[in-house]
Amino acid sequence: MIKSQLDEITASAHEYFSVQNRARERALPLCRQMIQNSGTAIRAAHRQDPEAAQRLLDANRAVNKELLDAVADSDEMRQAGFMHDAQKEYAEACITFALIQGTAVPTAEELVVPMPAYLNGLGEAVGELRRYVLDSLR
Repeated sequence: MIKSQLDEITASAHEYFSVQNRARERALPLCRQMIQNSGTAIRAAHRQDPEAAQRLLDANRAVNKELLDAVADSDEMRQAGFMHDAQKEYAEACITFALIQGTAVPTAEELVVPMPAYLNGLGEAVGELRRYVLDSLR
């Protein structure tokens, strides 16, 4: 009786951690890609290359969708720090690009990112605008 209960608990725990592991392994490379694309998009915006920046932001929109699909079965992975970091960088890049281009700033809902990541990205965009202004003065 006890052995069968322990076997059930073990099987349940194994399945739980397998789901978490699969989600994390799918999400990590997507997060890295999103962070790289975001940094490159910001640099393109500073170089006055809006087409390149927009291409990267469009790619990130697709990566974010794939990322959210990858962690759909894992509440823990959706709340993981690496997810927050990637979505923060994505928000920062989109907000920075919009401000440099003089277009409407996208909302968290439009970007499909959680509000904490969005607000951190908004805060980081301030630093990018400082850089943009200083570059404009040179």
